[in-house]
Amino acid sequence: MVILSHVKSWLPYLGRNFRIGLKVDTELSPLTILVGPNASGKTSILEAIGYSLSGALGLHDHLVGLMLTSTLRPVMNIPLMFGAKTRINKRDLISFFIEAMPSQIAKRRIKNVFDTISPELEAQEYIIKRILRDLDDLLPIVHILSKRPIELSSYEKQIKLLFSQIEDFLGQNFQIGIARKFGGRLRYLRSYDFDADNASMIRIFRPFWRIKFFKIGYTFVDSDKLYSKYIFLGGNLDVILFKKQREPLDSDFNLAIFHPGFTFWPGTFESLYSYYARTGLPNEKEAIKLISEYIDWFDGFEIISDELHARSKYRRRISIYSLSDGYRVVILLGLLYAMSGGSKIFLIDTPEAFIHPDGLSIVAKLIAHLASMGNSVILATQSIEFIHILIKKAANYNILEDTAIHRVSLDDGTIKNKGVWRGLGIRGMLEDLYIDIRK
Repeated sequence: MVILSHVKSWLPYLGRNFRIGLKVDTELSPLTILVGPNASGKTSILEAIGYSLSGALGLHDHLVGLMLTSTLRPVMNIPLMFGAKTRINKRDLISFFIEAMPSQIAKRRIKNVFDTISPELEAQEYIIKRILRDLDDLLPIVHILSKRPIELSSYEKQIKLLFSQIEDFLGQNFQIGIARKFGGRLRYLRSYDFDADNASMIRIFRPFWRIKFFKIGYTFVDSDKLYSKYIFLGGNLDVILFKKQREPLDSDFNLAIFHPGFTFWPGTFESLYSYYARTGLPNEKEAIKLISEYIDWFDGFEIISDELHARSKYRRRISIYSLSDGYRVVILLGLLYAMSGGSKIFLIDTPEAFIHPDGLSIVAKLIAHLASMGNSVILATQSIEFIHILIKKAANYNILEDTAIHRVSLDDGTIKNKGVWRGLGIRGMLEDLYIDIRK
């Protein structure tokens, strides 16, 4: 079981499509429903959770968390700077994600931001000093990556030098993960070590010279213990993560993220299914049963020629991409359910999108079922009709006491709760919520 109870973050200055100085401070329940008008901060809360928790995950899951969190926005966008404090299973995680610009001007700007956000996140002063000192140590790595070698032999020398500098920065025995993506879509996940042959290493690292994204990240446990430290590099098609972390946390959890835009992106289904199917899909049979309540011919998932297909009861295989938008949403939510083992944090954005009213019931059932299994579910929605149905399903699964609805709004750069409805009293307050949302 995983309990995500609080998130507090500050997005001091971010890239395109983000607001400046955006603050989040929200108490969470096992099933948290975020409502509010457009641009009120619902998706920003989901992003704050995704970015803050990904650093506490293992290498591959960390890559999945970063890449899928970035797809919550229409344009793939990883924050230039980010700070968050998250409470999970009674432990505090403090995370920082910083664009690596080791110049004096950049350091002053970052220090000014830290002076603002550190009291908010209750971060120890030595943490900030350590990060600022690290920016100086990054200068050799930046210098190496800024010069693109011309000859293959030069690449080989540069790669060895790069590894040497990264080892100085992170320490020995760091891990390396690669995610191939296109506009935020995962293609495959691999990990590499120093034993890879030179030709393979050159092929892997060539896209990262003159990179577009170069960031460093930290995760601290209980406010002062460094848990993980990593370097994140990204280009147009590939991202790479160098990470050094301690043994896994006592709190075993994972992230799963849904946005209806996934349904339009080839490669997303295949990547998720292949990635999680390696260790088994704990609830695959139950997921197939639930999906078939709405799509009566559905009988399972299958990958054919690197493309995910829906297996039909009539022995046919139907490409996911030939189905309607609504069917794809239901099948992807069902796939998330199949992955769940009761220790995941699900971040779900507008799950009702593209769904005909007669399909809202199965979507609500899948989500309520997830929350009833010991997962933590945080979702954003625009639909009062969907909320009505979801509350009924939460009552059916005996999780209404663990459910909260937050009416959020953006006020002077801060996302605030304008109203919170909790537990058994929610049903009697839905009419008030209906009126409040439409003010």
